[in-house]
Amino acid sequence: ILLWNFLLSLVTANVMIKMPRIFADSVGGDDKLLADISRYAGASLRLYGNPPLCCIMACARPKKPELLDIRRLKLGIFQFCLVQPVLTFIDLFLSLEKLNRVAFVAAFSGIECRLRVIKVLSSLVAMSSCTGFAKLCESADPNDHVKEGNLVAKRIYVQSFVWGLNLIPLITHGILE
Repeated sequence: ILLWNFLLSLVTANVMIKMPRIFADSVGGDDKLLADISRYAGASLRLYGNPPLCCIMACARPKKPELLDIRRLKLGIFQFCLVQPVLTFIDLFLSLEKLNRVAFVAAFSGIECRLRVIKVLSSLVAMSSCTGFAKLCESADPNDHVKEGNLVAKRIYVQSFVWGLNLIPLITHGILE
């Protein structure tokens, strides 16, 4: 099951790394998005602290989008693509070494729980960043033909993908251990 989890994290990361491009392409590409934000950024948006990470909503107030927000939201998505496979590989490595009764593994006892917590937080940040990036893309230019909610289906797909292939197995694996 450990190898399966590692391969699954690679597949999930591969899907997630494409999401900012898909969102940006649906509104005309990165260049148009950058131009629209610098030109039309009018209304305040809740870019950070979106569900399922709405516990930080009080800290992340709605604000007018800036060019830096594109990088921050993409970073929130891309961190998932790095963190998940690396932590899953560490878990795989330590578990295999523990099965072979290697002595140094005793120094890492209890790390599985910490890895699981970091992976859950990484998933929540990525899903929240996808929601913020979708909102940013939808509202970048009020004069284009992208209606509010056009990216909802894509955002729901991303979040259900992360929930179904990452969070639910991660949480149930932690409960069953």
